[in-house]
Amino acid sequence: MATHLPGLLYLLGLNAIAADDPSLAVGMVDVIVFNAIWFTIPAVALVLCLRRPEAARRALGRIADWMRRHQRSVLVAAFAVVGVFFVIKGVFDLSG
Repeated sequence: MATHLPGLLYLLGLNAIAADDPSLAVGMVDVIVFNAIWFTIPAVALVLCLRRPEAARRALGRIADWMRRHQRSVLVAAFAVVGVFFVIKGVFDLSG
């Protein structure tokens, strides 16, 4: 389940952009900004791996250890954030 979470969140983000029915230009800007935000962390990780591989390996080990210890909490928090977002969006859609 957790391995599919990033793809699910990515599609939910694109769906939220499309659901607003933006004009072509606004939609393209929204998707470009969304992708820039979405891919910033992997791009920074790649640069770090290329420039300082040993430091990247140590940092990745620390992050992986922390994620293993807190995986359930992280997953619950991620779904909670997404759930709250969609509840708020739904409430505003009903009232508007």
